[in-house]
Amino acid sequence: MSSYQKLLSKFVAAQAKADQLVKFIDQLDRASDKPTFDKSLYGVQSKLGIGDVGKNTIIKMEKSKGAKKYTLQECFDSNIVIHCDTEEKANELLKAFDKMGWRWSGAIRYTSCNCWEVNKDGTCYCPSAGIFAHIDWCKGHSYTVVEFDDVDLGD
Repeated sequence: MSSYQKLLSKFVAAQAKADQLVKFIDQLDRASDKPTFDKSLYGVQSKLGIGDVGKNTIIKMEKSKGAKKYTLQECFDSNIVIHCDTEEKANELLKAFDKMGWRWSGAIRYTSCNCWEVNKDGTCYCPSAGIFAHIDWCKGHSYTVVEFDDVDLGD
């Protein structure tokens, strides 16, 4: 087994653990006694009328026409997943994740493995959880999916 295959095998095992974590987070989200939040286009805003709800609150800002709609930090803070329909976009996004100091859930640098071959043009990356998934899975688990072209990579 090549070193790449060994690394990929370790990554897949870490991904399985991350999937378990996501399921647990989903259960927490469905808990009946948790505060309710309204997910808007620009993040999470409280329905409780108590003002700022911490790092998950994103203030809607007016953007000039043609400007990117989301920053990487907004995606991270708001549990937004980024859809990459080409491997080139995926590689560019993962380089930006590395520049931010973010890692896969197994603490591996994003650029060490783009995992493109798993979901190809359906690949989404979730920087807050350090995972990748198919776009249909993300939509089915209440993630906000944004297109790569709508994200400012902070070049």
